[in-house]
Amino acid sequence: MGDSADRRRYQLFTALGALLEHVPVDVAVAVAEAGGELASLKDSGARRAVETNLKRIVELDASEPVDPKVLRRLVRRTYGSYGRYWAEGAVLPVLEPERIVERIDFASGEEHLHEAMAAGKGC
Repeated sequence: MGDSADRRRYQLFTALGALLEHVPVDVAVAVAEAGGELASLKDSGARRAVETNLKRIVELDASEPVDPKVLRRLVRRTYGSYGRYWAEGAVLPVLEPERIVERIDFASGEEHLHEAMAAGKGC
Protein backbone atom coordinates (compact mmCIF):
# COMPACT_ATOMS: atom_id res chain seq x y z
CA MET A 1 0.00 0.00 0.00
CA GLY A 2 1.31 3.45 -0.89
CA ASP A 3 2.00 6.31 1.46
CA SER A 4 -1.11 8.22 0.35
CA ALA A 5 -3.38 5.24 1.09
CA ASP A 6 -1.76 4.83 4.51
CA ARG A 7 -2.25 8.53 5.19
CA ARG A 8 -5.92 8.38 4.18
CA ARG A 9 -6.45 5.36 6.42
CA TYR A 10 -4.74 7.17 9.31
CA GLN A 11 -6.90 10.25 8.76
CA LEU A 12 -10.04 8.11 8.64
CA PHE A 13 -9.24 6.35 11.92
CA THR A 14 -8.27 9.65 13.57
CA ALA A 15 -11.56 11.23 12.51
CA LEU A 16 -13.57 8.21 13.65
CA GLY A 17 -11.79 8.21 17.00
CA ALA A 18 -12.61 11.90 17.50
CA LEU A 19 -16.24 11.24 16.59
CA LEU A 20 -16.49 8.29 18.96
CA GLU A 21 -15.53 10.53 21.88
CA HIS A 22 -18.93 12.22 21.50
CA VAL A 23 -21.08 9.13 21.00
CA PRO A 24 -22.27 6.81 23.78
CA VAL A 25 -20.15 3.66 23.83
CA ASP A 26 -23.11 1.33 23.28
CA VAL A 27 -24.20 3.32 20.22
CA ALA A 28 -20.69 3.35 18.78
CA VAL A 29 -20.36 -0.39 19.27
CA ALA A 30 -23.77 -1.11 17.70
CA VAL A 31 -23.01 1.08 14.68
CA ALA A 32 -19.56 -0.48 14.24
CA GLU A 33 -21.00 -3.98 14.46
CA ALA A 34 -23.64 -3.17 11.84
CA GLY A 35 -20.98 -1.53 9.67
CA GLY A 36 -18.82 -4.62 9.93
CA GLU A 37 -21.72 -6.82 8.89
CA LEU A 38 -22.40 -4.51 5.96
CA ALA A 39 -18.72 -4.67 4.97
CA SER A 40 -18.98 -8.47 4.85
CA LEU A 41 -21.14 -8.12 1.75
CA LYS A 42 -18.27 -6.71 -0.32
CA ASP A 43 -16.43 -9.32 -2.32
CA SER A 44 -12.76 -8.95 -1.49
CA GLY A 45 -9.68 -11.03 -0.90
CA ALA A 46 -10.04 -10.49 2.85
CA ARG A 47 -13.65 -11.67 2.81
CA ARG A 48 -12.76 -14.75 0.80
CA ALA A 49 -9.95 -15.55 3.27
CA VAL A 50 -12.36 -15.27 6.22
CA GLU A 51 -14.84 -17.51 4.41
CA THR A 52 -12.17 -20.09 3.58
CA ASN A 53 -10.88 -20.17 7.15
CA LEU A 54 -14.35 -20.45 8.66
CA LYS A 55 -15.26 -23.21 6.21
CA ARG A 56 -12.17 -25.19 7.25
CA ILE A 57 -13.05 -24.81 10.91
CA VAL A 58 -16.72 -25.71 10.56
CA GLU A 59 -16.04 -28.69 8.29
CA LEU A 60 -13.10 -29.99 10.33
CA ASP A 61 -14.95 -32.98 11.85
CA ALA A 62 -18.18 -32.64 9.85
CA SER A 63 -19.56 -35.44 7.72
CA GLU A 64 -20.82 -33.03 5.04
CA PRO A 65 -20.03 -29.57 3.70
CA VAL A 66 -21.32 -26.52 5.55
CA ASP A 67 -24.54 -25.00 4.20
CA PRO A 68 -23.63 -21.87 2.17
CA LYS A 69 -26.28 -19.84 4.06
CA VAL A 70 -24.72 -20.84 7.38
CA LEU A 71 -21.27 -19.92 6.07
CA ARG A 72 -22.50 -16.48 4.90
CA ARG A 73 -24.04 -15.88 8.33
CA LEU A 74 -20.76 -16.86 10.03
CA VAL A 75 -18.80 -14.50 7.78
CA ARG A 76 -21.27 -11.68 8.52
CA ARG A 77 -21.03 -12.29 12.28
CA THR A 78 -17.22 -12.43 12.08
CA TYR A 79 -17.13 -9.06 10.36
CA GLY A 80 -19.61 -7.66 12.89
CA SER A 81 -17.44 -8.90 15.73
CA TYR A 82 -14.41 -7.25 14.16
CA GLY A 83 -16.27 -3.95 13.86
CA ARG A 84 -17.29 -4.20 17.51
CA TYR A 85 -13.66 -4.95 18.46
CA TRP A 86 -12.43 -1.78 16.74
CA ALA A 87 -15.13 0.42 18.27
CA GLU A 88 -14.51 -0.91 21.77
CA GLY A 89 -10.78 -0.38 21.35
CA ALA A 90 -11.24 3.10 19.91
CA VAL A 91 -13.27 4.32 22.88
CA LEU A 92 -10.96 2.92 25.57
CA PRO A 93 -8.80 6.06 25.78
CA VAL A 94 -11.81 8.25 26.59
CA LEU A 95 -13.51 5.93 29.09
CA GLU A 96 -13.10 6.41 32.80
CA PRO A 97 -11.32 3.39 34.36
CA GLU A 98 -14.42 2.67 36.48
CA ARG A 99 -16.55 2.38 33.32
CA ILE A 100 -14.08 -0.12 31.84
CA VAL A 101 -14.16 -2.24 35.00
CA GLU A 102 -17.99 -2.17 34.94
CA ARG A 103 -17.94 -3.80 31.49
CA ILE A 104 -15.78 -6.74 32.60
CA ASP A 105 -17.15 -9.85 34.26
CA PHE A 106 -14.64 -11.03 36.84
CA ALA A 107 -14.86 -14.65 37.98
CA SER A 108 -12.58 -16.97 39.85
CA GLY A 109 -12.52 -20.70 39.26
CA GLU A 110 -12.12 -22.95 36.26
CA GLU A 111 -15.79 -24.00 36.39
CA HIS A 112 -16.76 -20.55 35.08
CA LEU A 113 -14.63 -21.08 32.00
CA HIS A 114 -16.28 -24.45 31.34
CA GLU A 115 -19.77 -22.95 31.84
CA ALA A 116 -19.02 -20.12 29.41
CA MET A 117 -17.64 -22.52 26.82
CA ALA A 118 -20.67 -24.82 27.20
CA ALA A 119 -23.00 -21.85 26.61
CA GLY A 120 -21.43 -21.55 23.15
CA LYS A 121 -21.14 -17.76 23.14
CA GLY A 122 -17.40 -17.45 23.57
CA CYS A 123 -15.41 -16.45 26.58
